Amino acid sequence: ELEVNTETGAVKILKMTTAVDAGPVINPHNFEGQLEGGADQGAGFALREEYVAGYTRDWVTFKFPKIEDSFEMESIIRETPRKRGAKGATGIGELTMMPTAPAIISAIKDAVGVWICDLPATPDKIKAVLAGTRSE
Repeated sequence: ELEVNTETGAVKILKMTTAVDAGPVINPHNFEGQLEGGADQGAGFALREEYVAGYTRDWVTFKFPKIEDSFEMESIIRETPRKRGAKGATGIGELTMMPTAPAIISAIKDAVGVWICDLPATPDKIKAVLAGTRSE
C-alpha cells in the first residue's frame, strides 16, 4: 500500500505485506529481520538508489533508504520443508528483496495510472511522466 503525491511526485509506502515459504524457520527473530531488511533494500532500489558515474562516491551521495522511509510490514510465513538445506530450510534474504521493486512500481501504476520504467522512480521522474500523460 502506498500513496503518490501527484504534485510533488513523492511516494510514501504505507504498508508492505510479504509472503514467504523458506522451509522451517530456524530462528524466528533473524527470519523476520531478513524479511524486513530485504523489503527495505527492494524499496531503496525502486525509489531512491541510483549510481551516477563521477558523482556517487560514498554513502552520502548514494541515496539508500533512511529510517524515515520505513513502513509497516506484515509477513505471511509458510513452512514447507525442503529436501535439501539445513533442517529443510533455505535462504530468505533474496526472496524478499527481488519482488519488492516490481511490486512498488506496480502499486505506483495502480495509484496514478502510468508506468515508471526507469528506476529509481524518483519524484522528478514521476512528475515528468505525469506531466506527459496529462498533456496528451
